[in-house]
Amino acid sequence: MDKLTIQQALEQGYLFFGYKGLEYQTLNDLSDITQEDVDRGVCLFSKEYTSPSCEENIKEFIADHIQDQWSAETNDDTSDVYDAIMSIDLSDIASRVNKVLEDKKYYTLTDIELILESEVNNG
Repeated sequence: MDKLTIQQALEQGYLFFGYKGLEYQTLNDLSDITQEDVDRGVCLFSKEYTSPSCEENIKEFIADHIQDQWSAETNDDTSDVYDAIMSIDLSDIASRVNKVLEDKKYYTLTDIELILESEVNNG
Protein backbone atom coordinates (compact mmCIF):
# COMPACT_ATOMS: atom_id res chain seq x y z
CA MET A 1 0.00 0.00 0.00
CA ASP A 2 1.39 3.38 -0.99
CA LYS A 3 1.54 6.12 1.60
CA LEU A 4 1.64 9.87 1.13
CA THR A 5 1.70 12.75 3.52
CA ILE A 6 -1.12 15.25 3.23
CA GLN A 7 1.27 17.79 1.72
CA GLN A 8 2.55 15.30 -0.86
CA ALA A 9 -1.02 14.38 -1.80
CA LEU A 10 -1.97 18.03 -2.29
CA GLU A 11 1.18 18.67 -4.35
CA GLN A 12 0.34 15.69 -6.58
CA GLY A 13 -3.14 17.05 -7.28
CA TYR A 14 -5.33 14.92 -5.02
CA LEU A 15 -8.43 16.70 -3.77
CA PHE A 16 -10.44 14.25 -1.69
CA PHE A 17 -10.02 11.59 0.96
CA GLY A 18 -12.24 8.88 2.36
CA TYR A 19 -12.21 6.35 5.17
CA LYS A 20 -10.63 2.93 4.71
CA GLY A 21 -13.05 0.05 4.65
CA LEU A 22 -16.10 2.03 3.62
CA GLU A 23 -17.49 1.65 0.14
CA TYR A 24 -19.86 4.49 -0.70
CA GLN A 25 -19.14 7.70 1.11
CA THR A 26 -19.04 11.43 0.82
CA LEU A 27 -15.99 13.04 -0.71
CA ASN A 28 -14.08 14.79 2.05
CA ASP A 29 -12.01 17.81 1.05
CA LEU A 30 -8.33 17.06 1.61
CA SER A 31 -7.67 20.61 2.79
CA ASP A 32 -10.10 20.00 5.70
CA ILE A 33 -8.48 16.81 7.00
CA THR A 34 -7.91 16.55 10.75
CA GLN A 35 -5.72 14.46 13.03
CA GLU A 36 -8.87 12.56 14.03
CA ASP A 37 -9.48 11.64 10.38
CA VAL A 38 -5.94 10.32 9.97
CA ASP A 39 -6.27 8.34 13.21
CA ARG A 40 -9.41 6.65 11.81
CA GLY A 41 -7.50 5.58 8.71
CA VAL A 42 -7.95 7.41 5.45
CA CYS A 43 -7.10 6.89 1.80
CA LEU A 44 -7.17 9.19 -1.18
CA PHE A 45 -9.86 9.26 -3.79
CA SER A 46 -8.62 9.05 -7.38
CA LYS A 47 -7.59 12.28 -9.05
CA GLU A 48 -9.55 11.41 -12.16
CA TYR A 49 -13.28 10.96 -12.14
CA THR A 50 -15.76 9.22 -14.35
CA SER A 51 -19.11 10.53 -15.49
CA PRO A 52 -22.04 8.57 -16.82
CA SER A 53 -22.15 8.69 -20.59
CA CYS A 54 -23.77 7.15 -23.59
CA GLU A 55 -22.21 6.57 -26.94
CA GLU A 56 -23.58 4.16 -29.49
CA ASN A 57 -25.32 2.17 -26.77
CA ILE A 58 -28.10 4.78 -26.79
CA LYS A 59 -29.06 3.52 -30.23
CA GLU A 60 -29.04 -0.11 -29.07
CA PHE A 61 -31.07 0.78 -25.98
CA ILE A 62 -33.77 2.50 -28.03
CA ALA A 63 -33.74 -0.19 -30.73
CA ASP A 64 -34.04 -3.01 -28.18
CA HIS A 65 -36.85 -1.29 -26.31
CA ILE A 66 -38.94 -0.45 -29.37
CA GLN A 67 -38.26 -3.83 -31.02
CA ASP A 68 -39.43 -5.62 -27.84
CA GLN A 69 -42.62 -3.54 -27.73
CA TRP A 70 -43.26 -4.10 -31.43
CA SER A 71 -42.70 -7.86 -31.13
CA ALA A 72 -44.97 -8.13 -28.08
CA GLU A 73 -47.78 -6.20 -29.76
CA THR A 74 -47.57 -7.76 -33.22
CA ASN A 75 -45.84 -11.15 -32.70
CA ASP A 76 -43.47 -10.08 -35.45
CA ASP A 77 -40.30 -12.14 -35.07
CA THR A 78 -38.22 -10.21 -37.59
CA SER A 79 -35.65 -7.60 -36.65
CA ASP A 80 -37.02 -5.02 -39.07
CA VAL A 81 -37.81 -2.41 -36.40
CA TYR A 82 -34.45 -2.95 -34.68
CA ASP A 83 -32.55 -2.67 -37.97
CA ALA A 84 -34.44 0.49 -38.96
CA ILE A 85 -33.52 2.22 -35.70
CA MET A 86 -29.90 1.02 -35.89
CA SER A 87 -29.59 2.73 -39.27
CA ILE A 88 -30.24 6.15 -37.70
CA ASP A 89 -27.35 8.42 -36.69
CA LEU A 90 -28.06 9.33 -33.07
CA SER A 91 -24.64 10.79 -32.26
CA ASP A 92 -26.12 14.27 -31.83
CA ILE A 93 -28.52 12.94 -29.18
CA ALA A 94 -25.71 11.06 -27.43
CA SER A 95 -23.64 14.25 -27.38
CA ARG A 96 -26.53 16.22 -25.88
CA VAL A 97 -27.09 13.59 -23.19
CA ASN A 98 -23.38 13.49 -22.37
CA LYS A 99 -23.29 17.28 -22.12
CA VAL A 100 -25.91 17.35 -19.36
CA LEU A 101 -24.09 14.54 -17.50
CA GLU A 102 -20.67 16.22 -17.48
CA ASP A 103 -21.04 17.54 -13.94
CA LYS A 104 -22.03 14.14 -12.51
CA LYS A 105 -18.72 12.85 -11.13
CA TYR A 106 -17.70 9.59 -9.56
CA TYR A 107 -14.34 9.09 -7.86
CA THR A 108 -12.96 5.76 -6.68
CA LEU A 109 -11.21 5.25 -3.38
CA THR A 110 -7.58 4.27 -3.95
CA ASP A 111 -5.34 2.24 -1.67
CA ILE A 112 -3.04 5.25 -1.13
CA GLU A 113 -3.01 5.81 2.61
CA LEU A 114 -2.63 9.27 4.08
CA ILE A 115 -0.11 9.69 6.85
CA LEU A 116 1.14 12.59 8.88
CA GLU A 117 4.54 14.16 8.30
CA SER A 118 5.58 12.99 11.79
CA GLU A 119 4.93 9.35 10.76
CA VAL A 120 7.43 9.72 7.89
CA ASN A 121 10.09 11.05 10.22
CA ASN A 122 9.45 8.35 12.83
CA GLY A 123 8.89 5.45 10.45
